[in-house]
Amino acid sequence: MNRSNMALVRVITVLLVLCRICIASNLPIYIEDSHAGSFEFFANRLDLDESYTLVLFDAHSDASAVDGSDRVRAALRNVRSAAERLSVTQSLRDSGRIQPYNWIESLMPRPISRVIWIPGDGFSSNEIAEIEQESRKHLDWKLQVDERDCGRLGPEFVVKNFSQVQSLSIDQRLLVSVDMDIYAQDSVDESDFDSHWQWIIKQPKLEALSFALSRPWLRSDEQADRFMVAVFQKCFSLGNTEIQYEPYRFDRRDRSLKAKEFLKRGVTIPRFNIEECSPVLSDLLLQNTDRVTVESESGRWRELIDQWMDQFSQIKVHLNGLDQCIDGVWRTRIQDVSDIWLQYDGEVTSIKWWLLEPDSSAYDVLPKVSLGKSFTSSRVTSFVSEKRKLITETTDLVLSADTWGEYLPVPHSSGVIRLQAEVTSNDALRISEVIELRVSSRNGFLGALSEQFGSPYIFGIGSITHKGERGGEALLGNDCANFLIYGFRQVGLRYEWGNPKQLRQQLSVLAADCDNSSRIVFDEQNLEDGLVLDFGEHVAALWQDNGDKYVLEPEDLVVHHLGGFPEILPLSNLISKYRSYAVLTPDLENDPLTLCFGGDVNLDGASAQIFSKTLREVINAADLAVINLECAINEEVRGEGGFCFVAPPQNLDYLMEAGIDGVVIANNHVYDAGSEGLTLTLEHVIERGMVAIGVDSEDTILKIGNHRVGIVAFDAVLPSLYNAETRVLQYSMDRERIENEIRELREDCDSVIVMPHWGNEYTTKVSDEQKMIAKWLVRVGADAVIGSHTHIRQKIEYYRGVPIVYSLGNMYFPSKGPKGFNDYAALQVKWYGENNYFEMQWIKNK
Repeated sequence: MNRSNMALVRVITVLLVLCRICIASNLPIYIEDSHAGSFEFFANRLDLDESYTLVLFDAHSDASAVDGSDRVRAALRNVRSAAERLSVTQSLRDSGRIQPYNWIESLMPRPISRVIWIPGDGFSSNEIAEIEQESRKHLDWKLQVDERDCGRLGPEFVVKNFSQVQSLSIDQRLLVSVDMDIYAQDSVDESDFDSHWQWIIKQPKLEALSFALSRPWLRSDEQADRFMVAVFQKCFSLGNTEIQYEPYRFDRRDRSLKAKEFLKRGVTIPRFNIEECSPVLSDLLLQNTDRVTVESESGRWRELIDQWMDQFSQIKVHLNGLDQCIDGVWRTRIQDVSDIWLQYDGEVTSIKWWLLEPDSSAYDVLPKVSLGKSFTSSRVTSFVSEKRKLITETTDLVLSADTWGEYLPVPHSSGVIRLQAEVTSNDALRISEVIELRVSSRNGFLGALSEQFGSPYIFGIGSITHKGERGGEALLGNDCANFLIYGFRQVGLRYEWGNPKQLRQQLSVLAADCDNSSRIVFDEQNLEDGLVLDFGEHVAALWQDNGDKYVLEPEDLVVHHLGGFPEILPLSNLISKYRSYAVLTPDLENDPLTLCFGGDVNLDGASAQIFSKTLREVINAADLAVINLECAINEEVRGEGGFCFVAPPQNLDYLMEAGIDGVVIANNHVYDAGSEGLTLTLEHVIERGMVAIGVDSEDTILKIGNHRVGIVAFDAVLPSLYNAETRVLQYSMDRERIENEIRELREDCDSVIVMPHWGNEYTTKVSDEQKMIAKWLVRVGADAVIGSHTHIRQKIEYYRGVPIVYSLGNMYFPSKGPKGFNDYAALQVKWYGENNYFEMQWIKNK
């Protein structure tokens, strides 16, 4: 190999290493009844040639030796694939070779090079020495009859009180395994699990964690259930995890002392039956099914989840006047906050409201990147966690806004707050879903920043994936750059998650080389769009213009997120630290295209002036104007039923004369004049120079200025109307086709707009199905989702920076309806094609 090739190999190697350390890995957690499952977990998850320290919380040492352990070690390594190793570990366990009392030995001296066993606390030094000697004897006694290639392992097996371990600094890669039977001893209190847990999650080098319930060693099913609730509550309190739970994996040949005891008495070995668990445990698992993987008998697990969904009515939560957002958050301006209402079928004896707050103000999820230490500290943990705090106990099903508002990070003003209700009734203890409220004190970009007050600082947040979301949209916290990026994405600017340098590349420079004496002039639009202050390795945003109006000065207030919770402080504080800075703004072109979208238009019974002068001016000025045609066009044929809308062809002239360019036909009235009526509708629309959207895919690409826009329209209301030969896309029957069309249009177009006909009529409340479909559409490539059908306008929100207009409401309907039905309006959109940014404004038909 020549020198240039060798240099290239070195560069590539360095880049690969950097990529590995710059991607935050979730903490793998394994939960099962038997500790033998930890053998499978660690053997399949770890690099068998690396060295790890295992910290074992257990009533027993599990230090027994395996017969022929060298053959076990060889079997683990002499495999061709991960799947083959999994098969080997399962076979070793199913054959009875690996037991809950001997699972550690064949994982030594690699990958486990040292074991620290914690049997409890408060043992004397003599007792510790005796326990340790006994453990080492069990680990090595077979050497007398069966030599082991690695020799003695006993010296690497140490015993310590928990109080001693707390003072240790473990520099090696760390594994922790907890056998819950430790808390079933008289000498260890169940509450000790809390302090043990706090120590575990604060270990910066922790790489894997396992739990064994060990039901045979527990006092009762009730204690086992209580332990399982405690384990899952702790695990779900962590943000960056991968949780594997195996409720149906049991030792087929259990030869442990306790198992032999039961068998000798002719009693079945007790196991924890998840299908007979308490309602509180099933509630907990139901609320987190997307965070738990079950591999063994996964079909049976899914059936159980479905059964729980049918049998158990979860506690329902709602906030008056508010609608839960697509990401599960309840968002509101401070002036619109409302009480939290619980709906619970049953007699309530007590309701405890818990506040779930960050366990720390800062985390470092990239501990191998030294830069994180300078922004946090060397003592912060890598695992984003939260703790519970009781805020009130009551019997009232309503938690007032005055009560929960006190616990906002900025009391009665703004920030993020997470709450959970624990309801005690005569029947059982139940828990509600976690309610996350994000309250803003401003509008737009600054409002999106204010709703993050109280979020922890997470160095490396851009590398985290949680519930399928990245960066700040994982809802765990942020760092300085992603704090601002979250704000931009919440108003529709789809900046990529990243560091200050990467954010800088997505913005325009308003002023450079600024210092304490600089006076930078800006305008109201700059402040509204977001004025970013770039200090090199740190970024902030202008929060309040305190000095001369529209002049950036040291006394102005800025908001930033660094090393702790977000804070507001004078610009002068950051200037004194960083000396110089640049001022950046969103990079938007000066001449956006204008689009206009109208909702349901029924021309059946329409008169000539269906749009007001104001609306006609908006339509005519638009580069593209599209409405939903909520009727069929036909001269003679008419369908049956009370809500059957068929208009004469000449009524289409009202749309053409107003300047409408396209009509969406994919809706539940497309066949009101039958199949022949659909053909006539298309002919009359096209004859007038308008585009029929949602029927036949070749009509979905439109040229607007120098840009190509693809539009996909489908109906999700009445699938029973259509057969397999329909020319209209229908959700969910055509789900795959819809997805393929979006992906194909992304290749040919500058933007893809999806227009679904969906939701429940006559309500402002967005349905769960609308949110589910919208999330899917964005994930497969939609740049905007603009819906219709409900006849009443619904809210606009952003998901991953993509605008979702759930319903345009009616643009014109010749009949009267409930409140909001006749509030005709259109959506005026300024489209910045280079950024794919949609700036929206409602224009009423007045």
